[in-house]
Amino acid sequence: MSNSYTPKTDLSDSLWTSTGKHPESMTYDELMTEIAIVNQSESVHGHLAPQDLARLDCLGYYLEVLESQDS
Repeated sequence: MSNSYTPKTDLSDSLWTSTGKHPESMTYDELMTEIAIVNQSESVHGHLAPQDLARLDCLGYYLEVLESQDS
């Protein structure tokens, strides 16, 4: 029996978004919707949890990439 493990991760999926879609394959409007969800969470709770800060950073990165492709 082999001890090797091959993960079966679908990179098109993401646990970081409400739709499960990876931010890299999202449109501008989809990214803005995800950012709005995180911002709404902040307004409800009064702060962002560390995972929400990381999510916002990730979404912002992909938004910048998308905007730089358009220019």
